[in-house]
Amino acid sequence: MQAQSPGTESLVIQLAVTKMSFKGNKDKVNLSPKVQLQDEVILITGGSGFLGQHIVRVLQERAEGLKEIRIADTTPYIPKLPFQEKFPIKFYSADVTIEAQLDEPFDGATAVIHCAASIQVGHYVDRERSRDVNVNGTSNVVNKCQEWNVPKLVLTSTVDALIKKDSNFYDQGEEGLKLPTREEDCLIGSYAFTKALSEEVVRGRKILANGNDLKTTILRPTVIYGELDPYYVPEVLRTAKVTWGYLPKPSCLPKGAVLQGTYAGNVAWAHVLAVTKLREELLSSPDNKSQKAEVEDDTSSVNGKVLFVTDDTPPEIMYDFMVPFLEVRGFSLVQLPLPLFMLAAWVWLVSSLIRLFPDSWKRCAQANPVLPTYESFQMVHKMVHFSRARAIQCLNYSPIYGSTQAMELSAEYYKGIVI
Repeated sequence: MQAQSPGTESLVIQLAVTKMSFKGNKDKVNLSPKVQLQDEVILITGGSGFLGQHIVRVLQERAEGLKEIRIADTTPYIPKLPFQEKFPIKFYSADVTIEAQLDEPFDGATAVIHCAASIQVGHYVDRERSRDVNVNGTSNVVNKCQEWNVPKLVLTSTVDALIKKDSNFYDQGEEGLKLPTREEDCLIGSYAFTKALSEEVVRGRKILANGNDLKTTILRPTVIYGELDPYYVPEVLRTAKVTWGYLPKPSCLPKGAVLQGTYAGNVAWAHVLAVTKLREELLSSPDNKSQKAEVEDDTSSVNGKVLFVTDDTPPEIMYDFMVPFLEVRGFSLVQLPLPLFMLAAWVWLVSSLIRLFPDSWKRCAQANPVLPTYESFQMVHKMVHFSRARAIQCLNYSPIYGSTQAMELSAEYYKGIVI
């Protein structure tokens, strides 16, 4: 089931009002919220990566009483974001696809944020690796939570898991949505489908070795941007670089086509709030052996819930969103005298040809992206807009980075990256 799109004229008016509402508070920076995580040992899988590093920073800046931050990753953890280290950080070299490597980091942990993932959305996709990391890896994480009696698990998912080839969403809430059951239904293919499957792994009642329930929350952020982003904006900048400093923009764009981005620091904050709320619910009902079915119907509980995560970044057409990041690199948009359908046909043709190439050629095309994949091209011309109402209700979530600050921090990062 998907949302019914409003009429074109109505949608344009709604988007204009949305943007105006952002202007009133976009400069507001919330510096005060802190969370109480007394004696918690929080394990972050994939903590060396893009989102993981932001979660570490938010924990260091916003948590109180934390005992230890643990990072399990195949890449050594080197702090790449500025923060003052208040709590000890311990790194474990561990691959979520290898269960035996997870025992040490899980032993003694009190909460897990599982954001390790294989994100492959380019011309070359290793489907076996995607399934191994995103599905089997998540299953291993759940098994280790049960084995080591880790009572709290937050899974990082994505709105991509929901987006089908015919999907359009405006101000869409979580209610009534069903995950695709076949990879061919997913617009973003293997990555989206394996993330949908990872949600299924976490859903449902899970019993720990001590007989208590595993408390879980699934977070679905929209496309993430910000410092350390290796995917979204850098891919666009690479395209502009190989097309002589110009990002081609087709004429006659579909009205209402918006892509909603969320700053990584705000996504990280939602994860920290989810752990905090699960902790509060656990402390309020320490004997939780038969609570799960009841809490899932509790609108204020976060246990067993799936939540969309967004912030105050104005939803807009991808080309307009990219302008500040293009400008800091000396790039710009160029309007093509081609309607969207003609450019789409060209992208489809090139993508189809690349699929016939050997893997080594596909990797080369991915490293020098003159054109995106056809699926990515379709995505940025869709209406993709989600509501965070449930996150506000269940987590008392409010972005800690305003849109202006988020864009400024991001622009400074994108200005200096190697593309």
